[in-house]
Amino acid sequence: MSLLGSGIAPGDFIAVLSRNCPEYAVLHFGAARAGVVPEHISVRSTPEEVAAILAQTKSRLLFHDDGSGVLAQLACETVEHDVGRVFLAEGLAGFLEMMRPGRDFPALSPEDPLCITYSG
Repeated sequence: MSLLGSGIAPGDFIAVLSRNCPEYAVLHFGAARAGVVPEHISVRSTPEEVAAILAQTKSRLLFHDDGSGVLAQLACETVEHDVGRVFLAEGLAGFLEMMRPGRDFPALSPEDPLCITYSG
């Protein structure tokens, strides 16, 4: 699975609920290359806080680590729009495919957002 191959378009928001890990970094920079805006959510957030962020940004995907799976599930259950959940470790290989030379990437400008960080 790649971000652009999953129907996520440049300018769309994705949520990341994870502790620091190599997969987190790959997702962050892969999203930037694809023109997708990751919102980094603190793992100390409550399910209500995560749900409010997902609702505010209309995120379509929530990437989470193993330790945040329950929090991600509880938050996604209360949001009015569909939010797909992706276990970060399982999705790494697909996102690395995005870095393959010869891929077409969207044109980006210096005014395009890189990320939004929500901290608790």
